[in-house]
Amino acid sequence: MLIKAAYFRHTGKAPVDPIGRLDFDGARTQASHLGVAKGRNLHDVRWWTELLLQSRRSSGDPHPLHFAVQLAKFARAVDQNWRETLRYRTNRPSRKELEAATEAVQWLIRNYRML
Repeated sequence: MLIKAAYFRHTGKAPVDPIGRLDFDGARTQASHLGVAKGRNLHDVRWWTELLLQSRRSSGDPHPLHFAVQLAKFARAVDQNWRETLRYRTNRPSRKELEAATEAVQWLIRNYRML
């Protein structure tokens, strides 16, 4: 997931570094310290987005406001149209759902370096 990868990159992880249970526990701890509400699980797109935004703010390297608003908007679109449990079910998204999810993912890919 791009947002999760961006968070770990912000914490100093390189793309080739393994990410394990201690890293996820550290993310949960930091989220708690930053006042980020507990997410559903470690697949929660909105939780990772809020953690990334708050982590960058607290380190003095916030995203520009317009970018942060766009990031939250597209993360919300992904969250509304995807859950990890859908992997185990037949799913027939509507054209509108498919377009919203596609637009959001394309935005995340295009803007990954800024995340």
